[in-house]
Amino acid sequence: MSNMNKSVSLSIAFSFLALVQASSFAQTGAATVPVNESASGVPGANCVHTNRTPIIPDGNIASKDELVSAKARIKAYQDNLLDFRECLLTAEKALDAESAGYADAIKQLGIRSDASIDLETRVAEEFNEAIKIYKSR
Repeated sequence: MSNMNKSVSLSIAFSFLALVQASSFAQTGAATVPVNESASGVPGANCVHTNRTPIIPDGNIASKDELVSAKARIKAYQDNLLDFRECLLTAEKALDAESAGYADAIKQLGIRSDASIDLETRVAEEFNEAIKIYKSR
């Protein structure tokens, strides 16, 4: 499945945030991408993740505690997306390569995986920007 290693790169992007320790923050369902679509007979239909993306604090006004809290919630969000992609990989491995719909099934699993990576990337970029702004104050 393409882009599976991007989550490793995203984890590295958060490593510089060690200066901020953990607390809490709110979540919202504002950002949704159709990665949890399920239909009978669709490979990986039982693979789901939360569409509730973490709220990224505004780096212009956020406290250190708010950023620490956000980091912890983002890590949990990343873990959820990683579990989702692992489920998709399991579904891919269970496919019969000789079946008529194999290529389409692989394509659909890839689309769902890529969409979850896009969500994770967007959250990481927003959080990294908030940290950059916070550090520049």
